Amino acid sequence: MQKGFSNPHLTLFPKMVGFSLIGMAIFAGVAYGFAFNKLYTELESLDTKNTKLLLRVSITSFVLIVLLDILVAWGLYHLFEKKNRAFTLLMAWLRLFYAGLLALAILNLSTYIHTPLEKIHLDEFEMQWSVGLILFGCHLILLGYLLFKSDRVPKYVSIPTLFAGCCYFLRNIALLIVPNYHIYQSIVDQILALPMALGELILAGGLIRSKGVQTL
Repeated sequence: MQKGFSNPHLTLFPKMVGFSLIGMAIFAGVAYGFAFNKLYTELESLDTKNTKLLLRVSITSFVLIVLLDILVAWGLYHLFEKKNRAFTLLMAWLRLFYAGLLALAILNLSTYIHTPLEKIHLDEFEMQWSVGLILFGCHLILLGYLLFKSDRVPKYVSIPTLFAGCCYFLRNIALLIVPNYHIYQSIVDQILALPMALGELILAGGLIRSKGVQTL
């Protein structure tokens, strides 16, 4: 990632995508790591007021993630379009389809802001989100491939992205089709959580540090 853009207007794309990815990681920590997971505990305590507050925090953070996903898909498309337009378009659309499925899951979850929320509703959201994360995994695999084929991107950026995509894909496919997967889910999630998180964070760091490239 050494050479600059021939078009000065495009120099903002790498940093825009990079900072958007970091923002998504922060919002994901709030939406899922904090608020959503805590909802299970609050439902058991029957604290309705706190449950509704956590639900609003989670939904708001997830909405921000969707908006950033759209921005990232647009930015990545412009970064790679001159390299392989059809392949890049597929990569970007996979992220947009994922964002659409997440938005639909959020919409369904938001109906319980003013009605009783139960554990089954949280489970339904996770299942709907998992379907979207399969597409997200495919997106990262294609993105990782594009990065890997580029002679301007270090392998320490492309390989974690590829691996993270495989982790997302396999984890969420298993959730949908493997019988009794819930028995192993916590162990699998603990193993895959780090590479899934690092994949995009390493990519974000590489893009932020770059001076911009006309085609990656």
